[in-house]
Amino acid sequence: MPFVTVIDSVRASFTTRKTKMNRKICTAITCLLSASVSAFGDATFSFTNQWSGGGQGAFRISNGSTQALQGWTLEFDWNAEIGSVWNGVIQSHVGNHYVVAPAAYNAELPAGGVIDIGCVASFATAGLLPTSLVFSGGDSGGGGEGGGGGGGGGGGGGGPIPTVSIADASLTLATSGGNSPANGFLSTLGNQIVDSNGNPVRISGVNWFGFETSNKVFHGLWTRGYKSMLDQVKQLGFNTLRIPFSNDSLRAGATTNSINFAQNPDLQGLTPLQCMDKVIEYCGTIGLRVILDRHSAKADNYLSEDVWFVAGDSYHTEQRWIADWVMLAQHYAGNPTVIGADLFNEPKRSATWGTSSPLTDWNKAAERCGNAVLAANPSWLIIVEGVERYNNQTTWWGGNLKGVAFDPVVLSASNKLVYSMHEYPKSVYAQTWFNDPTYPNNMDDVWNVHWGYIFKNQTAPLLLGEFGSKLESTSDAQWLDKLTDYIDGDLNLDGSRDLPPGQLGMSWTYWSLNPNSGDTGGILKDDWTTVDTAKMAYIQASQAPLIGSGAAASQRIDFPVTLSEAPTSAVSVAWGTANGTALAGINYLSASGVLTIPAGQLQGQVSVVVPAQAASGTKQFTVQLSAPVGATLLDSIATGTLRTVCAMDLNGNGVVDGADLGQMLGAWGPCSGCSTDLDGDGVTAGSDLGALLGAWGPCP
Repeated sequence: MPFVTVIDSVRASFTTRKTKMNRKICTAITCLLSASVSAFGDATFSFTNQWSGGGQGAFRISNGSTQALQGWTLEFDWNAEIGSVWNGVIQSHVGNHYVVAPAAYNAELPAGGVIDIGCVASFATAGLLPTSLVFSGGDSGGGGEGGGGGGGGGGGGGGPIPTVSIADASLTLATSGGNSPANGFLSTLGNQIVDSNGNPVRISGVNWFGFETSNKVFHGLWTRGYKSMLDQVKQLGFNTLRIPFSNDSLRAGATTNSINFAQNPDLQGLTPLQCMDKVIEYCGTIGLRVILDRHSAKADNYLSEDVWFVAGDSYHTEQRWIADWVMLAQHYAGNPTVIGADLFNEPKRSATWGTSSPLTDWNKAAERCGNAVLAANPSWLIIVEGVERYNNQTTWWGGNLKGVAFDPVVLSASNKLVYSMHEYPKSVYAQTWFNDPTYPNNMDDVWNVHWGYIFKNQTAPLLLGEFGSKLESTSDAQWLDKLTDYIDGDLNLDGSRDLPPGQLGMSWTYWSLNPNSGDTGGILKDDWTTVDTAKMAYIQASQAPLIGSGAAASQRIDFPVTLSEAPTSAVSVAWGTANGTALAGINYLSASGVLTIPAGQLQGQVSVVVPAQAASGTKQFTVQLSAPVGATLLDSIATGTLRTVCAMDLNGNGVVDGADLGQMLGAWGPCSGCSTDLDGDGVTAGSDLGALLGAWGPCP
């Protein structure tokens, strides 16, 4: 028997918060809608952040009964456009009326349980609240408008409304074979970073800053232990730590401050470099890799340093910059935990590229320093950022790599060069492209021209060294959504990955772990422990396994979504995953969202991440469409089939059949290392034929 609780009271409270630049105090309205409490539970809504034209909030539903609830729904009226939602799926959106259903992983609300359904919404009236909240639970799933059928919001115009369908998809799971052992170093091949066996790897890390400040050690150690925090970095799925530092932290007599030695007893009495040694040692123990980032010469001075030396400073010269890098290269030589040197963070303003000016030409300085580092430690990757301005065209500090097309960096070892860029949203600075009428669909052109072409042309790998946002605006959320798609390989933002088979997307390190980054906040909230799940939701699908773990990389299974005819205006449809024999979190990553197909296009794509796994047999899950706007549902459920690799299935179609037999007979005879030599004796012969015939039929 379903139950229903209706919101009928509203109360508002007010809080204040500092702006991101810590210069002004503004008032943020925190509005709370309280449900009348029933025997089963209640529902509330509150804003967590607001801005001009929108806000971020959460619906909290709670089960006050003594029994678990299955198939709950939440309904409400809101004159707002919800751009993203997590911990739930928009099942229906008709006019101002929304129906939210569970995500695949929280369909059951246990007795006493609570679920927070987060969302980002746009609206014209500041502080606009949802009304008429209805929380329903029970086997019948609760009543409410818009709960069934094909849905279909206003299609606009007078033409026929297209139908939307999603097609089945299948994926053969990769095996773990071939990744380098944990003691391997990295190199480059084309646009890929590769391990010592030549297998592509992807850096997917996070920045933890502090060594570049007057603290001369990680921030946050005043409240937590560094080992606990590094354990959390690994648990969150990152495989690399980018550590900013200053040359001041390496000076003789440098000392740390603001460390809680009760939490970090083994750091007491150590210099900043010795503290870094401890951190790197523990990273190696748990399998994390480290990139060292020379963030500034002086502590707390990166904003003022355009180039790699400080003019008029007798200590912070180019010679000191190179000497300190050579010292670090020698200090960590032979240690596979440290994989590379980001030579100088964010060359800007007066920094140039390719102008033959020895005092400002960053590309030539990078060659001088990079070659000195490689002479001291040939194993490291040399990471070279861009500049701000090239031919009077500007972008983010360190983000302009246009000059590579005409003046590439030349190192003594060409297979050690990685180019790097930084990328930020409108909330950090209102670049002109954020006001383009086609935003965010124009961003691939922006990225292609500044740095993406390097990856597309197979020139060198790219590392997106910094990117982040507080996610306090729809614009920022759109930016992060498109950016993660782009670095994952959707290079024209059409919903499909453009990478050749076997290639991985661009590497990246998110800014930052720290919550005290004024422009972006962090992965951790202000208590230095709680995770910002909204941020993780955007980047989790782009994470890669630990480097050198021997694990297979994550894969994606792509479901085509097709319209019956090209629409005259954009069509959107909600989607979400659901378990079958494949289980979320084990065989695939639960996901939901809203797919938008632009006017004039017939197809989009829903992608689901499939983690590396030791799966056996064929497993299946479904992707379900709902709440279409501008179309009606035709085929709303697709089945995703995950197959394991079968050695006898030579062509990978999931079944041992005549095609495999033909391939084997065509390779009959001596055959070193070929797939038809099933027993590995160097010849395709009768024993291999017997094994193939013995496995005839569908792969297990």
